[in-house]
Amino acid sequence: MLSRRTGIFLIILGALVISPVGAIIADLDHVSPAEILFLRCVGVAAFFFLIITGTSNIGAIRAIRLSGLSGIVAAGSMAAALACSIFAFQHTSVARTLLLFALAPLLAAVLARFFLKERLAKATLVALAISLVGLVLIVLGGSEFDGGRSPLSIAGDFAALCGSFFYASFAVALRAGKLVDMRPAMLVTGVIGAAFGSILFVWGGEQISSSVADAGLVIAIGFALTGGAFLLFTIGSKSVSSAEFTMISLSEILFGSIWAWAFLGQGISSLTLAGGVLFITALLVDVRFAGSEKPDPAR
Repeated sequence: MLSRRTGIFLIILGALVISPVGAIIADLDHVSPAEILFLRCVGVAAFFFLIITGTSNIGAIRAIRLSGLSGIVAAGSMAAALACSIFAFQHTSVARTLLLFALAPLLAAVLARFFLKERLAKATLVALAISLVGLVLIVLGGSEFDGGRSPLSIAGDFAALCGSFFYASFAVALRAGKLVDMRPAMLVTGVIGAAFGSILFVWGGEQISSSVADAGLVIAIGFALTGGAFLLFTIGSKSVSSAEFTMISLSEILFGSIWAWAFLGQGISSLTLAGGVLFITALLVDVRFAGSEKPDPAR
């Protein structure tokens, strides 16, 4: 079993790996959400199929069965979260999407308390409160550089809120399956997401809108960035609580702001800087103090 600090490090690393995805997808506004979902999930499925078949001698189907109900819930929840996030990024502002996704740690805490009887250390509760304020400031500070690529939409906001709930459900399912290999669940996530994207594509009567280069880019995002991040998340989540996992993984929002500043020429406002300081403070509080309080483990 990994140490708690190692788990936290792996989750932060996963958040760093996946952090450029939001800006890239927002820039592909000429490609339909259904097409992006299909291509990205093909990449995710390919990544985990290679990982599982290369490291296990029981076969992918057997590995999926061994992941159990937790694996099914994790796979379905993450596939739904991916679909919601892609729709939200293209139908409302990036800032509003990230702001609504910032609710995920609180939702995860509630779901974990109800389904897993998971109690949080007092330091984690404090860190959650600080991180929520920090994330709000980061998103508000970045909204002035959002560019207004897509018109604000109630449907997009609702999709982001649903995505936040599904991501929290994913975190709780990972925690519930901490004693089994959850990598097969990520393979199922890719398969479900690709199937869902295909259904939406056909149902909507859409025409292929991506070029070969666009398609290759989105598949590469799913394979390298999303797949790599999900692998780190599944390993790191085994040694932290559901709410902690969700909170730490949302450092993606902070890293995304840094990517936008460094490579897209978008400025960083004082609000974003203040939010980043608060978020890092929350992580330090959780790492330094929560581990010594011995909260009730998930049952």
